Amino acid sequence: MNRDKHISHWRQGAFEALETAEFLSKGGRRQFALFFCHLAIEKLLKSKVVAVTGREAPRTHNLIYLSQLAGIELDEEMGIRFSRINSFNLEGRYAESIPTQPNAEQTRYWIELTKETMTWLESR
Repeated sequence: MNRDKHISHWRQGAFEALETAEFLSKGGRRQFALFFCHLAIEKLLKSKVVAVTGREAPRTHNLIYLSQLAGIELDEEMGIRFSRINSFNLEGRYAESIPTQPNAEQTRYWIELTKETMTWLESR
């Protein structure tokens, strides 16, 4: 495994997923925009896991578990945030699990929070 290549792959994918979230949001595809917010954070965390462990990232979508593997401690606020963003993964895959469709304002809020979270992760 080429560690640096894997890290670069995951980081690039994270920022592409964030761009996709913004694109989908502008097109009114808000449920999928939130799914890509989750994907952006997941991929950035996987880059951190590879950096810390020197091994390939596991095939999981659980942001809290990935944080633990990367040695990133989540305070209560981040733990709650990651739990909520984790739900976007399921809601993006299984529409029946969505209590209500997000509106434009809610989607914009989560995209901005995703950007903030990614900046926070980058500093770790």
